Amino acid sequence: MDSWAIYDDVPDSIDYITGDSFVLTAPATVESFQFGYWVLAPQDDTTIPDTITAVDWSITSDPLGGTTYDVGTNTDVSSVIDPSSPNTFGFNLFEGTASTGAADLPAGVYYLNLQNAAVANGDPAYWDENDGASNAENNIQGSIGSESFQILGENDELSTPEPSGLVVVGGGVLFIGGSLYRRRRRTENVGGRSSRHG
Repeated sequence: MDSWAIYDDVPDSIDYITGDSFVLTAPATVESFQFGYWVLAPQDDTTIPDTITAVDWSITSDPLGGTTYDVGTNTDVSSVIDPSSPNTFGFNLFEGTASTGAADLPAGVYYLNLQNAAVANGDPAYWDENDGASNAENNIQGSIGSESFQILGENDELSTPEPSGLVVVGGGVLFIGGSLYRRRRRTENVGGRSSRHG
């Protein structure tokens, strides 16, 4: 599994920007995102691992640009370390969560872009690559493998079952009810005689 820099303290101050696509099938309010990232592991077991303390993000129409629908700097990145850390490359893997506020977006294809991640000790941070189905791009490397992330929010259209879904659920309830009724009738008939009194 590879990763790409979202911040790197290199001498020539290259500003890494990495964007990855996501699709909304219905209008939604984007409230936050979760992303996997790598930071160098401490050299000893007594040092607390560094995490991202801030990250610049944007939601755009194209990778690394286009129309900007929402943008911000999140200085309250909640991070949870992966229990298998450090990995074989000497990095700790974290899951970070960052708030976007409430970005109302219509159905469509969008890009989550991350850049300028801040790590307390100045080490580089890398967005974890998972090679999923989305399209990712980095301003230095060009097209890259898909990154690890989830977009979180509310979608009223998807929280209400479709009418066809209600038919399937209703049909299943009727089928189960009919099966239980037939089973009860079968157990009431003992040896060809009905045990019902009536």
